[in-house]
Formats: sequence, structure tokens, C-alpha cells
Amino acid sequence: MSWLQKTIKIAARELFYHGTSEANLPTILSQGLNTEHEAVFDEDYYLIPGLGENRDMDTYGGTYLTKNFMSAFSSGSNANYKFTGNDNNHVIIVVAQIEKNTPGIWADEDALPRAESVITSVMNLTPNGLWYTRWAKEGFTQLDEIADSYVKTVLRDYDAEDLDPRFIDNLFPLAKEIIFAFGNMMAAKAVVENNSHQDEDRVKYKEYEWNQKYRAAVNLFSQKSHRLTGMNTDSSFRQNIRVQEPITFGGVNKIVAIFRISNKAESRGYAHEITIEYESPNASEAIEMITEDFRKSRGEHFIVKNRNGQVFYDNKEEVQDEVNNDVLGVEPDQFGYVPTELRPSEIGIPMI
Repeated sequence: MSWLQKTIKIAARELFYHGTSEANLPTILSQGLNTEHEAVFDEDYYLIPGLGENRDMDTYGGTYLTKNFMSAFSSGSNANYKFTGNDNNHVIIVVAQIEKNTPGIWADEDALPRAESVITSVMNLTPNGLWYTRWAKEGFTQLDEIADSYVKTVLRDYDAEDLDPRFIDNLFPLAKEIIFAFGNMMAAKAVVENNSHQDEDRVKYKEYEWNQKYRAAVNLFSQKSHRLTGMNTDSSFRQNIRVQEPITFGGVNKIVAIFRISNKAESRGYAHEITIEYESPNASEAIEMITEDFRKSRGEHFIVKNRNGQVFYDNKEEVQDEVNNDVLGVEPDQFGYVPTELRPSEIGIPMI
């Protein structure tokens, strides 16, 4: 694919999900999605047993969007826990239309290479705290080689090796700053973990200071490489983006639909009810997308309807037919009919 073809691909508008708590719905309906909201994944969230202890730092700011429905649904459940203390509340799914060549659309930081993985590959070793301390004292040998490898890894991951060479050259000093800050952060962390150090507060602040510099370096790299977000959304974290500007109900990047997904306890005869809380004139594609993604990922009884009760999708009969087939081994005829004497209710099998 040529550079021009890739540029055209970047300019295409696509639909993305954002999952959040029902507690945020009134603000979203009145203001849209803004970048000044309280983050779900922050240092307080990481203290919740069984939820956040595996994450090692806060999210990097902005509004996170994804092509992966289950990622958005999971984020909505986590947001419920963070803001209400209960992950069983309704999940809100916002669908936004995004033009990915907009300068405020950045890659998810998790889509970028892990600095330690690049260091490990280039240096051919597994670094620990003592090694980072020694590396810092030696002036970070092979820093240029590691930064070059970092940039090449990004370009390979996004299938972007043939972009404008000037763009690629501009990424090198930014990658160098990432590796430099990361090395200093890890060296400072090693000092903090050395319990024999006398000035504990000072060394902890040093680690925090380098952590902030590392985050700033990652953000600057993401900002300057924003065009990469359109290159590849087919796998893993590269399905995710960070939006650094408000997403309202008009303009280039805008909300096209908002859905409320019920939990099992509050629905009427369905495992889930999806209620359309807001639909723009162009919402039909978003409704089809969430219906199909929910059907594939959940596979339960669910109904999609608007606030007036108009039904867009109801798979109760579809799932019941599957139960009939599984239990009885009987295929419905061309009209969906299963003989009365073979229906579950007629032979003592409870209906779902």
C-alpha cells in the first residue's frame, strides 16, 4: 500500500466505543465526552484488591476509545465500581465517529512498545534494578541504538515503514527521550527499593519526578506520531486510541449514539436490555454495530430498543430455537416450527 493510499485510509471516519458508568450519563448527554474527567484507572483504583493491583501506573490522560466492544464493556463495569462501588450498575456505551487524522487523536500508550522490552532486545539481557543503576552511572550506553530500535518497532507494528522519511526522522529524538527517562526512572526505583537508604522521601520524589518525565515523553511521542493511529486497528491495543479534545454532538469527531446496557437483575425476561439513550440521524450503523458485537461476544437473550419502546433487535426466539435444537436435536421447519409434542414445555423441560 502506497503512502498516499495509507493517508486516504487514515482520513476515513470510523466508529469507536467508549464505556463508562451510568453515573456519568447526565454529564455526557449535556456536554459530551471531555478530557477533564476523573480517570477510572488511577492510583486509588490500583488499591482495590483483585482489580487494579496488576497495573503499574495511571492512565495517561484524554478519552480512551476502542474498536473492541468487550474492552469498552469491561471499562464501563470498572467505571461503575470506581464511581459507585458497584459493578452491577448499568453500563453506558458511547459510540463516536472519529476521523483519525485529527491531530488530537493519539495512540493508546499501551499500543507503543514497552521500553524495557526494547532495551532487553538490543542489550541482549534481562535488566534488573542493579543493572539500571549501573547503566545510569555509565551514561546509558547504546542509547541511540535502543531509540532507533524503538522507532522501528513502532513503524513495524503500525505497518508504516514507508511513511515520509522526515516524519520517521523526527520520531528518533522523541524515542530517545522515552528510553532516557525510563532508564532514570528504573534506576531511581531501584534506589527506593534499597531499604538501607537514609533519605527515603528524597529518593521517592526522585522516582516520581522521573516517572512524570517518562509519561511526558510518551505523550509527546504520541502527539507527534498521531498519524499512526490510522495505520492498523486490527489487533490488540492498536484497536484503541486516546482523544485529546472534547467529543460533542457535532463537528468532525462526534457522538452518534449512546446506549445503556442493563444488568440481569433489572431486565424483564432478558439477560440484558440495550436501551438507546441518544441516537443521531446517522445512528443506524452504530446500532447495527453494537447489536452484532454484543451478539457475538455475549450470546445471551438481549433486546435493543429506544426509550419509546421501539424494538430494533430481539434474539429471544433465536436463542430459544438454539435450545430446542441442542436439547431435542430437532430442526425447526422452514417456518421456524417445532412439533408441539417435541417442544421443551411439552416434555417437562423448562423454557428459558
